[in-house]
Amino acid sequence: MYPLQRSVGLQFLLHSLLLSSLLAVLAGGAKATDYYIRPIASEADIFSGFAEKTLAQTARQGLTVLPEGFDFPTAPVLMPSAENIEKKSYFNSFADLSTGIKSGQVQGGDRIFLLPGYHGPLVVKDAKFQSPVKILSLASDPGIVASIDIRSSTNIAVDGIDVWSPPNSVGSAPLVRTYADVSFVTFSNLDIRSTARAVDFPIWKIDDWKKYKHGGFLLDGDHISALGNTLTGVNHGVLSLGKNARIEGNLVNGFSGDGIRALGDHSSVKANVVQNCFQIDANHADGFQSFSRGASGKTGTGTVTDLSIENNMIYEWNLPTVNPLRCKLQGIGLYDGMFDDVKIANNVVSVSAFHGINVEGATDLIILQNTVVNARGLAGKAPWIRVTNHKDGTISHNIIVANNSVSSLKVQQDASLSVIVANNTVVDAPIREYASIARQDYTLLPNALSANSGSSIYTTPFDITGRLRPLGTAPDAGAFESQ
Repeated sequence: MYPLQRSVGLQFLLHSLLLSSLLAVLAGGAKATDYYIRPIASEADIFSGFAEKTLAQTARQGLTVLPEGFDFPTAPVLMPSAENIEKKSYFNSFADLSTGIKSGQVQGGDRIFLLPGYHGPLVVKDAKFQSPVKILSLASDPGIVASIDIRSSTNIAVDGIDVWSPPNSVGSAPLVRTYADVSFVTFSNLDIRSTARAVDFPIWKIDDWKKYKHGGFLLDGDHISALGNTLTGVNHGVLSLGKNARIEGNLVNGFSGDGIRALGDHSSVKANVVQNCFQIDANHADGFQSFSRGASGKTGTGTVTDLSIENNMIYEWNLPTVNPLRCKLQGIGLYDGMFDDVKIANNVVSVSAFHGINVEGATDLIILQNTVVNARGLAGKAPWIRVTNHKDGTISHNIIVANNSVSSLKVQQDASLSVIVANNTVVDAPIREYASIARQDYTLLPNALSANSGSSIYTTPFDITGRLRPLGTAPDAGAFESQ
């Protein structure tokens, strides 16, 4: 289930380039140019015996818990295959990316291809363009970089590159980083690994996790997007600090920190899969986490505004093996508010810690159509949906919690605070509610309590798979419209 189709026929490519050139001439503008960066070493020189090139694709195809109809958003970029570019066309080449950026030749709309092989760290600095410059790989053989670091730059799109920490690289630095002086940068379809053999994370010992403790993304700046990336065997997955972030369609597979964080206003966190959490230190891992920061940067002294968390799947464990390092994952945690104008809808949260969906200090909060279930199939008081006041006493108000299928509900109706709690189903026997606890298939059985139990007033128009609601006499409670 890897949506990007990279191979493009030579005739189609040539016609596309000819058409774009003609249009540019007719418009009186300069045509876009392709540039090429040669590797500093071959893949075999650096990763011999370590790499499995198909990891990103097979990891997504192996997500047996994905329901029918669910797919990752795509961010397609036209990429010619290696056989369609002959060596004679490499005259537009640079020794490295930094040299190309500093040359002054690269303009908005141009493409820079990393040729097959190892390129070391990828650094972009002081590169500000009027339209996006695309840094990408050839379709058949992606270039490999050790890390990506972007500073003081605007309008950069990085697509289809492998970001693999070399075998001798240890530590906890994030593999992809942007800073506060960066804007309008997109990362899509990257294969990010804390080490080339990160595919082995299911059998790692605690020393391995601590050795390869690299994070995935640490993103600051305005309008920074992470779309359709695969992160394997990392500490934190995607950490976003800036405003207008888009974190969509990513797979975080094997992690020891938090799966995703979004701390900036106007952030969208949608259609991600976060799974397989390992406990290697005192960190309390969350599938998704947010908290506010005031002007001084102090936690819990500001407000996070306009946050959308929708259609995500958070699985504490999705491996066939038992592992003593399996963590007790918390689901969606919005701590240390305030939070204003937040929507949490159509998410699947399969965890064993108390916090399924937990919000501490909120106004104008909507929690709709989520499935929150114990990952071990246990009935009882956890995980819960809970909304509390801010720890400083600020009252939470203007809240709707409706149409959720959940193990425990800790939100009380309160008309004086405009708190509406409607048509939630508290599930006391998961085995009689969901299709298969063992396979983590949380579609509903025909006689499930959640079936047709929702309110049409508070529902979402579609479920997590894109199926129109309702199928029956009323919407089903939870993320799936099944009955």
